Amino acid sequence: MLDAEAFAQRLANELPGLDIQKAECRYVRYKPGTNCLAAHRVLASGEWQDVYAKAYRPADAHKVSKAMARAQAPTGLGPGKLLWAELLTVVCLYPNDNQIRSLRRLGEATTRARLLRKALPAHPDLWSAELRPLAYKPDRRFVGQLRVPNGDMAVVRQYSRSGFTRIGRAHRLPVANGPLRLSRPLGRSERHRFVVLEWLEGRVLGDALRASGFDARELKRVGWALAELHRSSPVGLSERGSKDAVKGLRAVAEAIGFLAPGLEDGASKLLGQVESALSEIPIVMGTIHGDFYAKQVLLQEKSVAVIDLDSMAFGDPLADVGNFIAHLERDSVRGYGSSDRVDTYRCALLEGYRESGMPVRDEVVDVHTAAALLRLTPDPFRSRESSWREHMERLLARARTTLLHRSSRFGVSSVPRTRARA
Repeated sequence: MLDAEAFAQRLANELPGLDIQKAECRYVRYKPGTNCLAAHRVLASGEWQDVYAKAYRPADAHKVSKAMARAQAPTGLGPGKLLWAELLTVVCLYPNDNQIRSLRRLGEATTRARLLRKALPAHPDLWSAELRPLAYKPDRRFVGQLRVPNGDMAVVRQYSRSGFTRIGRAHRLPVANGPLRLSRPLGRSERHRFVVLEWLEGRVLGDALRASGFDARELKRVGWALAELHRSSPVGLSERGSKDAVKGLRAVAEAIGFLAPGLEDGASKLLGQVESALSEIPIVMGTIHGDFYAKQVLLQEKSVAVIDLDSMAFGDPLADVGNFIAHLERDSVRGYGSSDRVDTYRCALLEGYRESGMPVRDEVVDVHTAAALLRLTPDPFRSRESSWREHMERLLARARTTLLHRSSRFGVSSVPRTRARA
């Protein structure tokens, strides 16, 4: 499953009528001792096809039978699913997905038209829309662009059962004011677990940051827009406090030790330091994006659009700031930009955030940045980077440096943990 060449060869053996040239493993979700999911792109007869495989432990053999018994749709490669029985592995070919079960309906033109007619009664122009995949995480979420010949577009986001329940009211927010722009909801299907949102034009900030000549002052606008989001007051958001963060980080530290023996002690020590630091910062709660980084931002001429609100919650707003900075560090580890550029971008973002009137404590930002860096440490393995272990080590080192910077520059002392609304 992790060897793209072996994966392609196995498919070629089972589908001899197709010219399967190669496979690229693009994403892995591994739960040691439970299951492993590997998402591949397969080049067959000159076209790329999304294929994912999920392997189970012997005790869960019944899940394999259950997965194979579910309905499936034919694909460009022929069957919708394959069973590798001796490996307890189910292979699904897009648009077949064992958890996003209506994806195959959305992927077929005739059934898609029927689904959109029911979900979008006020938008008949979109009923006959073509579907172009934008992002796909098997068993979790599919994001696609709906487009009709006249140029009208929308975004459709489809989820697994648990994912659809989790997003709750995230896509029911009002249109934002000020510099912030949010996608307007157009419709939804409870039965088939998808939402349709207004299409927003703009330049993806993640792409802009990697381009030469990027003006760091653009990040001041992003800081203003983030502050506007933090000032909003949607109802029904779940609370995400430091205890939730620490619980997730413990699982991450365990995964690091399993994936990269030799890093477990460093990860465990860093976890303790982050946990201690989180306990020392004051409790400030407000609306947060929950997964805020450059790919979630579109730069527009007069506004800044923020997308992917699935993880919105009620938590510490500076956690969003820390997560954004941690992703800048993550890109730097990949080779996109120097540490000096990260500092420049950090300062510009915080300048805009402060000018909007939102309070900022630099030492709190550092704590949240270190926590986010620890959370991102397994990402090089999940993304199947050739130097994934080296990149994991460097992310841990960046997190330690960030905490050290906080300690040396601001000092570490007990801070009264008062609870305030941002």
